[in-house]
Order: sequence, then C-alpha cells, then structure tokens
Amino acid sequence: FSWEGNLIWDYENLFARRLMLWAALSALVGAGLALFGGPSWRSFGLQALLWGTMDGLIAWTALRKAKAHLGRPSQFSREESEAEKLRKVLWTNNALDVLYVAGGAALLHFFGGNSAFWRGSGWGIITQGAFLFAFDLYHALRVPDPLQMPLLPWFTDPRHAPFTFEGGRPAALLVHGFPGTALEMRAIGQKLNASGWTVRGLRLPGFGPELVELINHNNRDWVDFITAEITTLKAAGHGPVLLVGYSFGGGLALQAAAAEPVDGLALLAPFTWQEPPALTAILDSARALLPVSIKPLNSARVQYSVMTEELFQYLPEIDPTDPDQQAELRRIEIPLYILDQLREVGREALAAAPQVRTPTLIIQGTQDPLIRPASTGRLAKALPAPFRREVVDGPHSLTMPHNPALSEVLDLVVGFGDEIKEAAASQT
Repeated sequence: FSWEGNLIWDYENLFARRLMLWAALSALVGAGLALFGGPSWRSFGLQALLWGTMDGLIAWTALRKAKAHLGRPSQFSREESEAEKLRKVLWTNNALDVLYVAGGAALLHFFGGNSAFWRGSGWGIITQGAFLFAFDLYHALRVPDPLQMPLLPWFTDPRHAPFTFEGGRPAALLVHGFPGTALEMRAIGQKLNASGWTVRGLRLPGFGPELVELINHNNRDWVDFITAEITTLKAAGHGPVLLVGYSFGGGLALQAAAAEPVDGLALLAPFTWQEPPALTAILDSARALLPVSIKPLNSARVQYSVMTEELFQYLPEIDPTDPDQQAELRRIEIPLYILDQLREVGREALAAAPQVRTPTLIIQGTQDPLIRPASTGRLAKALPAPFRREVVDGPHSLTMPHNPALSEVLDLVVGFGDEIKEAAASQT
C-alpha cells in the first residue's frame, strides 16, 4: 500500500513556502541596501528586490495551486503525473539558473570594471542565480515518490471495525482518537450499552484499513462525517443523543456539537490547540524548513515501555518482539502534512467551544503528557454551556483496558449519561 493523493501537493506547498521565505528575505535585504547602501550595494539591492518580487509572485501562484488540491481526494496516477511534471519544471529552471549566473558574470566582465552600478548588478544576478541553482537542484532530487506502507498486519483485528450496540431510545455516538479506530471506544460503548444506550462507535474516514488515504481527508471531512451520523440518529427517532470524543476525537466532537446540537457532550482528554496569529506565522515558517515526511521509528527501539503503552495497545495484531515486524515498523514514513491537519483540528475545536450550548463533561488524566491541565482549563473557560471537569489518576489513554483510571472514567461517563437521560425525561 502507498500513501495516496496529497503527498506531491504537500511537497509543492513546502517548495512554495520555502521560495516565499527566500523571496521575503531578498526583498527585505534588497530594499535596505537600495535605500542605505553605497553605489554598488544599491544596484545589488535593486537586483535582490526585483528577484525577490518575482520569486514571491511565483511562490504565491504555486501556493494557491497546492492549497487547491491539499486535503481533497486524489488518484495515484494523477500524483505520479504531477510529480513528473514538477521534476521537469525544476530541471528546466536549474538549467536557466546556470544561464542567469553566466549572464551576471558577463556583466561583471564587460561592464563591471568601470561602473559601480553594473558591478553591483552583476553580483546581484550571480547571487540570485547561484541560490536558485542550489534550491532547484535540491528540490528536483527530492520530488517524492508515493510512500510505501510497511508489510505489517495493519488493522486486521476485528475490534477495529465500527460497531453498533442496539439498546434503548437514548443513543451515544463515540469518536476515537488519532490515529486510532473504534477499538479505542469499545469499553465505553459496552458500558453505556449495559446502561440502556444504543451505541454507535465510529471509524473516521482515512483511519484503520483506509490509513493510506488519510492525507486525502481533513478536519472539515471528519466533522461533516460526525454531524451526518448525529443527524441519522435523530432521524431514526433516537434521543437524547450523547456525543463522546476521545483526544483528537474530542476536538472533532466539539466542532460537531457546535454545528449539530446534541443533548450531552463527554470529552476525554480532548485535543485543542491555542494558536495566536503570531504563532501561526512562526509555525508555518518552521514547517517550511521541515521535510515532507519523517520516519519516527527509524532509530527508536520499538520495545520502549512508552511505545508499548501508547502505540502497540492500539494495534494488538502487531508483535513488537518479532524481528521482522520490528524492521517493518522502522520503515513507517509519516507525511508531515498530517501534522498540519492535527493543528487545524485543535485550532478549530477551541474556536468552536463558545458556540457549544450542550452540557459537557471534561475528563483529564493526571499523568497525561499530551493533554495538559492548562489545555483543558482554556477549554473550560471558553465553554458557555454548563460543564463539569473531572480529574482521574491515569495517563492519556483513558479509554484503554491497561489504564488504571479506566473504571473511574467509565463510571463518570455512564453517570453523566444518566444525568442527560434524566434531564431529557423531565422535559417530556
């Protein structure tokens, strides 16, 4: 299996961002030199300003093209065609860069000896051409091929599948975390079902066996998927409706509850992300300096306790002690575009909180290294609806059997669900 669709568009997005950074630097330095430099430096600065402006326009056009495709369904054949086209463009530009350097050198040779203007202009052209030669060469050599998924028994355990436990008229919709499946929510689903709820455990688009298509989806796809499920439950006559989201799923559940009101919202270690505009600019610039993908397990020992607790419990079909599977695990390559999607989910979740009018339960783990108390505190302050914030003594994986706080989490969710049922009954 290969990661399909958006990898090449994310590469073009990164290429354009990097070119935009160079364009901004060139224009800024060029403007300063043109205003305050000596004769040669003024002409050098004018060249930097001119080239920076042109590179900025090219980068802006490329960014618009890439963003028009990112997060949308694509096909392997189209990605392959776009990659080949990009390689041709970059190699053609690389040849032109040589001509730019030669042209700058010619200006220096024929006119630079007696003219500060032409001397500065020649060196300005040489500097821009040399940088663009290295820049285009670097990116031409690294145009990505589709990433290959390791040969592992991914998501073959039947517990990863979406589930429905039939019960009474009250219905609970459960949303898993990242990059999880419905397996994470089965314990809560079984407990709620025993308490009289009809329970539906979702598997979000692009997760589980569809993981190769993850980069073809985005925050809006997932929120729309959840709201459609809420609408379906209501249309089938279910009520009250309880929405339960864990971690990443908690961030999506917040947005869904703002768009399609439910009767109760339970958020377990909900992922939200505070990102002021200044931080957005910093992170976007930093992202441009990172590769298109990483191999997070390439140099790690796959039997570290933290990995066993936070990764392999979600993949019971994987044997981390098997040498062959260890080798395949090290081949896992993750597109960093996915991190951009995580940022968007967290950012939009916090922005949606003021529109949530649903009674809300927030559960925070004391040993959670991912979702800190400050994060759930910010969320609590943003919620206008009545909420209760509970703290349990456990790590992030609040829904999993190995977590020492699981029984307390289950009791809190079921108790909250009982309150929602009682409130609904009192209104009828």
